[in-house]
Amino acid sequence: MVGLWFIVCGVYPFPIFFALGVPVDPVIMQPILIGTAIMLTPFIIMIFVWNKRPPS
Repeated sequence: MVGLWFIVCGVYPFPIFFALGVPVDPVIMQPILIGTAIMLTPFIIMIFVWNKRPPS
């Protein structure tokens, strides 16, 4: 999750501005959060699949 946020922050630096306290419009953050959720979905699915059948 942290690695994905670094990738997203490299493309869209708005999370860094938000963390530093710079006022950021929430409308700008919405595509970033959606993109992070989309990128995170395969990893979440992979965790559940690997719990059922771990790789040999």
